[in-house]
Amino acid sequence: MMIPDSQLLRCELESLKSQLQAQTKAFEFLNHSVTMLEKESCLQQIKIQQLEEVLSPVSRQTEKEGHKWGVEQGRQELYGALAQGLQGLQKTLRDSEEVQRARTTRCLQLLAQEIRDSKKFLWEELELVREEVTFIYQKLQAQEDEITENLVNIQKMQKTQVKCRKVLTKMKQQGYETSNWPETEEMPPGGSGSWRDDLQKELSDIWSAVHLLQNCFDGFTMSSGGRPRALNLRGYKGHRGLSPLLPSWDSDSDSDQDPSQPPFSKSRSFPSGMEPPLPYPTLPFLACPPMPQYGPSKFPTWASAPDFQPWGPLDQAGP
Repeated sequence: MMIPDSQLLRCELESLKSQLQAQTKAFEFLNHSVTMLEKESCLQQIKIQQLEEVLSPVSRQTEKEGHKWGVEQGRQELYGALAQGLQGLQKTLRDSEEVQRARTTRCLQLLAQEIRDSKKFLWEELELVREEVTFIYQKLQAQEDEITENLVNIQKMQKTQVKCRKVLTKMKQQGYETSNWPETEEMPPGGSGSWRDDLQKELSDIWSAVHLLQNCFDGFTMSSGGRPRALNLRGYKGHRGLSPLLPSWDSDSDSDQDPSQPPFSKSRSFPSGMEPPLPYPTLPFLACPPMPQYGPSKFPTWASAPDFQPWGPLDQAGP
């Protein structure tokens, strides 16, 4: 896109070219006129010679001399006029060339300045685009690192959940075996209330920790853009004690109870003089606090077992 100054300069340049062409044509016309005048003078000389031959030698000689003098004078005047015209035309051409050269130089300077400004503007735009691309790339890298970190945290949560399920299965089996003791067997030391309260407290802690892990895992899944899977913890969703059906959690999968094993009866018998343990309170699904940070002295009783390491590798989990 041309700027208005450049268009004006181009128009002036075209007008100068047209003037120069007109002056060139005028100069050619003058040269043609001089040529025609020379031809006419030659014809006149021929006629004069013919007249001189007709006239007498004396008169012819006198007239010839006078005519020659007149012709020579006229020729000199004509040459002087032509010389003056040529000088004026040359001066006009020189002035026109100087003006045209000055205007051309000015136009070239303006065009060069415009090119430099455009180049500078394009470089600035290129730098801005580079900065934008660099910012977008850094942002994408940060998002990728965040996604990778979330995936690592999800894997850690899955491993921890699997280990907690294994420990929960072990504790539930131990609780079931304890609840099915014969009435004639001797009760553990501490009385019927102490071991039942301890076991109920440990199971409540286990279920609370499992719910916390499941809810936090769903939170990680939602933050990474996926759909939170349903709460598939095996057990009672309301109030639960030691009497729910015990699923087969001997493996790391979330499958249901093994059909080859008979389900546990809901109307199990407890030792004489004992009542079924009280249900433990459940946690709301959406009221998930942050991941608990247990210190060495804050782990539950079930987590202090020698074969349980809450944050260790998966292959170090208990049976």
